[in-house]
Amino acid sequence: MKDIAIIGAGPAGSQSAYLLAKQGFRVKVFEEHPVIGKPVQCTGIVTHPFQQALGEKDESFVVNKIDTIRIFAPNGNSIDFKFRNADWIVDRTAFDQYLSERAKKAGAEYFTENHFLDFSKNNGNLSLKIKDIKNNKETTHNTDILIGADGPQSNVAKSAGIYGNRKFFFGVQPVMKMENNNIIEVYPAKTGFCWITPINAHTVKAGIAAEEQANQQLKEFMLHRFGPNYRENLIETEGGLVPLFNPKQKVQKENVYLVGDASTAAKATTAGGIIQALISANSVSEAIIEKKSYQKLWQKNLGKEMRMSLFMRRMLNKFKDNDYNNIVEWLKNPRARKILENYSRDYPSQFVMKLMLAEPRLLTYARYLI
Repeated sequence: MKDIAIIGAGPAGSQSAYLLAKQGFRVKVFEEHPVIGKPVQCTGIVTHPFQQALGEKDESFVVNKIDTIRIFAPNGNSIDFKFRNADWIVDRTAFDQYLSERAKKAGAEYFTENHFLDFSKNNGNLSLKIKDIKNNKETTHNTDILIGADGPQSNVAKSAGIYGNRKFFFGVQPVMKMENNNIIEVYPAKTGFCWITPINAHTVKAGIAAEEQANQQLKEFMLHRFGPNYRENLIETEGGLVPLFNPKQKVQKENVYLVGDASTAAKATTAGGIIQALISANSVSEAIIEKKSYQKLWQKNLGKEMRMSLFMRRMLNKFKDNDYNNIVEWLKNPRARKILENYSRDYPSQFVMKLMLAEPRLLTYARYLI
């Protein structure tokens, strides 16, 4: 069996490690941080297709379940959607560690505090340069296959010459003490959105994901939602970059592959990427095991929904306040509301046309897709 090196021990990396180690491949995972799952850069919301993508039914890392989301318009009006299938809020540290432990049991080896620098070709194999952070020395590792699961600014992608043209959401997420009624709140922002997601009855994650002016918009949101003394309830602040899906992204070059955020597999509408990370990991594992084209599998399993998500984001970025006011009002149509409550937002192709038929006024904004 071949040697496989995976850079990054997030969901995409550890899911790939598990599936490939289970098939007998010799898998090594290199993670630059000392503790898997930290620092946290994710809210941890997943919709009900999550279990199918994971391949197991396990809730050990789930800290909350929420079945209601409240969407606010700039004029203060709002609408509640009660989902048929509740969203799960996962503890990202616990989830990442669950995945890594599962992969270790399947035979994968993990090396923390090891930062990928570069690779070169050596007689058909790949020679990796890795910095051992703890011992402050450079090491060399040979492998047959390299998988980049190293995030939106992937060094593996850069080293392989397949980084491409990337754009990002800037995400900033304060964790706040706040009594709440277990409802997700969403507010429009310029080139993005703000949110409040309950972790438990006394704690929420509030934040913003936007393509520009994220810090300034977040400050305005926090003042609006929590008042001038909001810092008194601040527990900690998380954050990081989220890639905007690039439909032209090259995700394979010979025996180098990109998965998860490294492949730009995140929803442009909500900046979510956990399910997409798992799907890309499932796809790369299938490609390697069955000797298929990963590029084609990636496009087949992610492309359609990701492209639609990107079109929707481009449309939303052109909205003015009055457009959001209209949308919130129009979605109070019982037929439209029912559609949104019964379909997963991870699969917009399943409901977008139904939504347009249920509320034809939404077609007004088709012009923004041009």
